[in-house]
Amino acid sequence: MKRSDSNLYMVSCPLRVILVFTFMWGLIVSEPGLWASAFHDEAFVRRTMRVASEPDYPPFCIVNESGKADGFSIDLLRAVASEMKFKLSIQVGPWNRIKQELAAGKLDILPMVGRSKEREDYFDFTFPYHTMRGAIFVRKGEKGIRKLSDLNSRSIAVMAGDNAHEFILSRKLGGKVHTTETFKGAFRMLSKGSCEAVISQRLLGLNLINEMGIKNIQPLKLDLKGFNQDFGFAVREGDKALQSVLNEGLSIVIANGTYDRLHQKWWSPIQQRELSFYRKLILLTPY
Repeated sequence: MKRSDSNLYMVSCPLRVILVFTFMWGLIVSEPGLWASAFHDEAFVRRTMRVASEPDYPPFCIVNESGKADGFSIDLLRAVASEMKFKLSIQVGPWNRIKQELAAGKLDILPMVGRSKEREDYFDFTFPYHTMRGAIFVRKGEKGIRKLSDLNSRSIAVMAGDNAHEFILSRKLGGKVHTTETFKGAFRMLSKGSCEAVISQRLLGLNLINEMGIKNIQPLKLDLKGFNQDFGFAVREGDKALQSVLNEGLSIVIANGTYDRLHQKWWSPIQQRELSFYRKLILLTPY
């Protein structure tokens, strides 16, 4: 029997808590000693965590009118920090730099990182709090790109170090690959005809071209298999105690409704029917 969206919204609070608890219990059972240590480790209380955020990855990470880091992922991390009673010192920088700083131990947390096999050698991840699908963006009127292999001889623009960049390199796509500091730069290149395609997350791309007022770009109706991104918080590889504290904090803000309120704040203007975290859990939960 197919469940309607309206029915999905009717999930009771107790059921939400049970679903989250069930998910988190699997993590706890897998490493009980580590979790017990994290739950009682007072070293994290009032400690200031060094965080860095990207400037142009809406709605996850942006810079507001005051020049401060903002966005869905930033608000979510602030909510987790409030619950777990640690402080945040947040800077803003290009992705290719800040991911290297986390790997080198110069930062403690990145608030929004797409999980990939390549990155698991350098980072440890929380459970994912958002999933997005990738897309190929082209100029309107483009007729020669209809499948992934059509990109083999084309010029592609992508944000340096992004999952999309890693996807292009792993699939050996593109006759020429242009890297930019932000996806805004990549979409500007595409709009002006300086490249033939951009690969990015579909919702991110749609949001950016709308924000930038670009009218001559559209995503192709093509499923990019292998480019579904699970986003979570990331810590340096081996920092299991901080990873566990962040997972605990995420479970709390999910259970108390903070996640859904932040999701509504940042995502409703972009995708009115985007599934909430709880509704995703229910869709994935067998009868």
